[in-house]
Amino acid sequence: MTFPYTAPDAKLRRAKENYSRIGVGSSKKEIVEAFGPPDYEREMVPKEPWRPCIGYELYYAFSMLEAGNDNEIQDKRIEIFLNVDGRAHWIANNVGLPEKGGPAQHP
Repeated sequence: MTFPYTAPDAKLRRAKENYSRIGVGSSKKEIVEAFGPPDYEREMVPKEPWRPCIGYELYYAFSMLEAGNDNEIQDKRIEIFLNVDGRAHWIANNVGLPEKGGPAQHP
């Protein structure tokens, strides 16, 4: 990815057209079938080395100003947080779609 980054229009259109297909409880496989592969995914591990993984994050970028500097207002994205069982519990975005779930539902 080069910066500033702007995704092809078709990528955001696909996400918007398929957004109703995913929700709280969707699996990673269902999400990838709806949106395609994520731009970024990571295991969410607490800073304390004795604590286990608390879930996963999938990140779909549509525009970004620069690498390594997350701009929550200007960067356009969909972030999907999965629990340790690989099921979505929070789908957040700033591309005009309704939020689904939320951090309060995180185990």
